[in-house]
Amino acid sequence: MGLVNDKVKKENNSALEYQKRNFINIIEQKVPRKYLELMYYNLKTFYAEFDADYLIKENEKLRKNGKSIGIGSGMYLPAENRIVIFTPEGIEKYCELYNIKASIPLINIYYHELFHMSSSGKAKDGYCMGFSQSDFENEKKIGDGINEGYTELLNERFFEFKNNNKIYIIYKIIAEIIESIIGEKKMMNLYFTANLKGLFSELSKIIGDNKAIEFISALDSLDETKIKFIYDFLEELYKKTHNDDDYLVINNESSFASKMKRLDEAINNKYYNNKNGNSVKRGG
Repeated sequence: MGLVNDKVKKENNSALEYQKRNFINIIEQKVPRKYLELMYYNLKTFYAEFDADYLIKENEKLRKNGKSIGIGSGMYLPAENRIVIFTPEGIEKYCELYNIKASIPLINIYYHELFHMSSSGKAKDGYCMGFSQSDFENEKKIGDGINEGYTELLNERFFEFKNNNKIYIIYKIIAEIIESIIGEKKMMNLYFTANLKGLFSELSKIIGDNKAIEFISALDSLDETKIKFIYDFLEELYKKTHNDDDYLVINNESSFASKMKRLDEAINNKYYNNKNGNSVKRGG
């Protein structure tokens, strides 16, 4: 049995190493190397491993504080510079223990976690990761929504991997709209250098400090009560940067109106199960 387990572990580690090399190769083709200093630094000590029991152990810790973590196939731990991949056996044990259902996630989630590793760096009291920032001492975190959305956008763009999680689809479309206004190169630079402050500055220059911080915070705890604000924010952001009276007319797939229509559909699907696809805000 030990020899079998060792063989499986070796094969799993080889698969992780192969995917890591593939990730680095694609990233170096798509992203200017001057943006990748955090990735190269973290790669010196980074490691990944399968751990069938990790999900259950971590969830038990959080449940004691009245919290729980969602089902995913991986997690990047910045303090350890480590990615834990949850095996199918671990997910099955988790679902059986808490009497819940979930599809077995794909190993491609590993790329999502590698994006987190590649955009993570230490801050004064915690860690910055892409567009999120954590203060471990005070157990505070900001920017998680926009960070997960942009991570998924890059994951889909570079590796053609689509996440069907409803909230992640919403985050991704919102991040895509923000990128189309700020600019792709600037957005990637800010993300891979873990510069949430820079993103806030870009938004503030257009729409003001208060609305910018409210927007970032709203995405971190998105629910039905914040939908109208998100719509209004995105429309105002676009109108302040474009002289376009027909901004809600769909001209092509990349137009602002087309992105907003996809956002409508995703929000309806997540919160309202609106099969007609009518706009939540505008009453379609």
